Amino acid sequence: MAVDAVASVILQKLRDLLSEESFTHNKVLGNQLEEMQVALEEMRGFFIDAADKESSVESTSIKSWTHDYLRHLYSVENSIESFALRITRQRKRLGFLMNHALFLKKFIACKMLSRKLEKIQRKIEELKDRKPDVLVDATPRFIRSQQSELDYSFVQWLDGNVAHENHEGGEDDDNDDDDDRGKIVKEQEELDGGRLNSSVDRETDDLGSTKRDNVSASPASVKEGSARSLLHRRSLHLRSLGDASIIRERCEHSKLMYSYSYDEKVPSIVGYKGERREPLDRLMRDDYLGDRIVSVVGELGLGKTILARAAYGNRTVKNRFKDACAWVTILKESTTTDILLNLLNQVEKSREQNGTINENLLKERLKERLKCQRYLIVLDGVESSDQWEYLKGAFPDEQNGSKIIITTCDESVALQADPKNQPHRLKKLNDKESWTLFLKKVGLKEGPEGSLKERIIEVCGGLPLNIVLLGSLLSTKKDKGIEEWAHILRKQENWETSDILTLCYNDLDAHLKLCLLYMMLFPKEMDIPVRRLQRLWLAEGFVKRKDDQHTFQEDVVQNYFDNLVKRSLILVSKLRSDGSPRKCRLLGVLHDFLLAKAQDIRLFHVHRGLVCQEDGPLGKRRLVEYSDGKKCPLKPSEFQHLRSYISFNFQKKDTPAKDVGDLVSNMIGEGYGLLRVLDLESVYKPSLPENLGDLFHLRYLGLRWTFLDKLPKSVGELTYLETLDLKHTHINRIPPSIWRLKHLKHLNLNEIHLDKDMTLHLRSSLPKLLTLWGLSVDHESPVKNGLSKLTYLTELGISFHVNNCDDDDDDDGNTIEGSTVPQFAEDLVDWISKLTNLQSLRLRSKDDSGCPGNLSLKPFSGLTKLSHMNLFGKLQKLPDRDHFPPNVKVLTLSVSKLNEDPMPILGQLKSLTVLRLLANSYLGETIVCPSGTFEGLEVLKLWMLKDLKKWELEEGAMEKLKELNIRCCSKLESIPSRLLLQGTFKDLILTNMYQISKENIEKNHPNVFVTVKNYKFPPPPGEEVDDAPNGMAY
Repeated sequence: MAVDAVASVILQKLRDLLSEESFTHNKVLGNQLEEMQVALEEMRGFFIDAADKESSVESTSIKSWTHDYLRHLYSVENSIESFALRITRQRKRLGFLMNHALFLKKFIACKMLSRKLEKIQRKIEELKDRKPDVLVDATPRFIRSQQSELDYSFVQWLDGNVAHENHEGGEDDDNDDDDDRGKIVKEQEELDGGRLNSSVDRETDDLGSTKRDNVSASPASVKEGSARSLLHRRSLHLRSLGDASIIRERCEHSKLMYSYSYDEKVPSIVGYKGERREPLDRLMRDDYLGDRIVSVVGELGLGKTILARAAYGNRTVKNRFKDACAWVTILKESTTTDILLNLLNQVEKSREQNGTINENLLKERLKERLKCQRYLIVLDGVESSDQWEYLKGAFPDEQNGSKIIITTCDESVALQADPKNQPHRLKKLNDKESWTLFLKKVGLKEGPEGSLKERIIEVCGGLPLNIVLLGSLLSTKKDKGIEEWAHILRKQENWETSDILTLCYNDLDAHLKLCLLYMMLFPKEMDIPVRRLQRLWLAEGFVKRKDDQHTFQEDVVQNYFDNLVKRSLILVSKLRSDGSPRKCRLLGVLHDFLLAKAQDIRLFHVHRGLVCQEDGPLGKRRLVEYSDGKKCPLKPSEFQHLRSYISFNFQKKDTPAKDVGDLVSNMIGEGYGLLRVLDLESVYKPSLPENLGDLFHLRYLGLRWTFLDKLPKSVGELTYLETLDLKHTHINRIPPSIWRLKHLKHLNLNEIHLDKDMTLHLRSSLPKLLTLWGLSVDHESPVKNGLSKLTYLTELGISFHVNNCDDDDDDDGNTIEGSTVPQFAEDLVDWISKLTNLQSLRLRSKDDSGCPGNLSLKPFSGLTKLSHMNLFGKLQKLPDRDHFPPNVKVLTLSVSKLNEDPMPILGQLKSLTVLRLLANSYLGETIVCPSGTFEGLEVLKLWMLKDLKKWELEEGAMEKLKELNIRCCSKLESIPSRLLLQGTFKDLILTNMYQISKENIEKNHPNVFVTVKNYKFPPPPGEEVDDAPNGMAY
């Protein structure tokens, strides 16, 4: 039971409260809270030990004790947050009187809280006295598992010596993968590349037999220590990959799992070269051999889903089954109706959730939809023959090459589904394959030999899941030496997959545990936007607050995410074009394992049908809606301690979700209002109550893709609001009071105009704002003494509207002499050029009619963290190379109307990986890419360059290009043959490019995968491209 995680979050809330003015004036309450904090801190080590002993013979008494303690922990949280709510409401009513110390001492709420805390404190002391004897304080053990035995000073000393050795050897740092997100992911490429070939790397050391000597934390004593220990430490350190490289490996793995693969050889699956070929061959056969069903059989953790994903995502397979493709993961609780509805929604591309439809009607509807279609259906995780019998009638046998992939642990299911053909039986990896995969996941070029290697292979048992999880866990322990690995593996004799899952989970600190468990709120196998997930973690209070005022919480939450990715507990399911994570998910087996733990601590309550289950004395703390709110009404008292409401009630886009408004009204009524999260993303037009501002604790208000028309004025009264997401709504005005919210960090709008009366000139206006996306300004908007006050922005998407008359100088000095850009636009760009924390920028210039306006740029060379830049508007001239952000990775130009070839300048941007030239960004007839340019470019998009005829690519240019996307360049005669011959180039996408022959390219360049599309597009001025990194503002 994750009681230690809950205790950690509540302790943080206690510390926050102790710094509040309400408690600094009331010494009695302050002392009580300090005593409570000390008592909880003392017990955390026993909670950790209880989690480790859940499967022991004493598990019943341990679980009963921790459950009682959890109930009192929640009582502490309820008491302090309810008190804070009452204080806030009274302060709103009484104003300055609330700041009077004497008033606070006599305030009745203070006395009530004091009595509650006394009672809870007594209960906690009683529980402490009857703690099971088997439990010990695991704090020292846990600290050792989380920290390196070598302190930071030693690591600095060691790295300094390594750097000195590399310098003497003439080796340069390999730093060709700079991460320009500032502190968010700290690159350590000294562990990769050139340094792996340093003189230290050539030293011989048997990692399997070396024993780690005790090393003091002092640099002086380290130098006096064992030379063999130091050699062992350095050798392991330098033969390993850095965190950034390991995370990249995890992201590359996602290409195999969830993206289309255009090359049969990459990405490779260790041990599955032959395994992968057979299912692909069977999918490409016609039905005359009776080969409609392809079954993959194997025990849990063998990689059935990975193999099915590899086949399902293959581009050749996708092209063969263009008519209909659907993948459904079958859960333990899945009904036949659930499965059929899921399949129907995919093949019809709808979002119907009406689970009351008759099962037979659903079968007939799906069967009718699949008739005369060549379809591919994947049923992942079929548990029984009965389940298949219920489903098979929905799939017509068209004798046209349609296929059904079944993955199952039960071979009898496969044999009953297709008695004529043998299922594809997955085998365990052999020792060599197991070791190769383990080294890849642990991030080592070579590993220990001898008994430790044999033990690792034995523990993993040839199961890829075990190898991935154990290798990923041990990748976080490399700085402690090989002995730490042996210590972990000695914890038990016989290991099962469940034991490795438990080991990986228990190794997390409290905050990471809650972040991981929180993902159980989302439907299984759902692709979760990284942007959404991280902001929810922050809003829930799961992210540990740093004492360093210069460290943003967003940096910390990014480190949390990267840590979980590195451990392979989170899979990146969708990447952006520059390779950064966009969406993520959990492995199905991990979801099943964690769900029970989330339910143990009553982390959330799910509405699934007509019956609402009771949650016992712990009550409902987070409400997750999977169906209509009216189908499962709650009693008003059940909203008393509700912290979050997240709805996945995706109705048809013609039925407003009015019931959501009733639910939210009930949450606010009866004096309740502890809600921190209200996430209605993709719920169509939910009705919001006018008194929404009474939710004083609200941190997150997510209304993206709701298409709402208006926002309650009281939203501006949400004092603690951190995220307001209005993207993809019809809201065109926001209350002026929103600009005064002191805690607001992320403001995503939908092209909302900044009026002149907005109070951005005030010192208190949005002091912590990091994301400002979808804002529109004109000559009346407060820019110079308004927006210029916002200095911490990391994400900015802004449009400025230029009146047609602004193109001429006027008596008011609206434009600068000799310029066609008005003064306010110059002020805007000048402000942007000083935003040194900026990571993503979308800057657009439009006139009154929405057509592109003139765009003037200042030198952006000081924006060293800016990695994504999207410019929309007419540029008189492309800026010089030195005026571009030095680390820009993704660059988009739309309707720039450049007359000079931009390629010689753009090709000199060293970090550029993605370049998009869209909609008349260049008006010339020829582009030339000089030798040595675009050395890091991987993706190039040329769209709607209507006058482009010729493209010259000199030798040594674009040598790393992987993907070329050309759209509506009707005069372009050919694609450079030098590009098509490059070994890295694999993917060519042609849209409305009738003059270029797909057949000729495929014949002459068989390694290039060509996709041809034909669409009707609206005419320019331009196309908007979503290019913000990290899922933070797109």
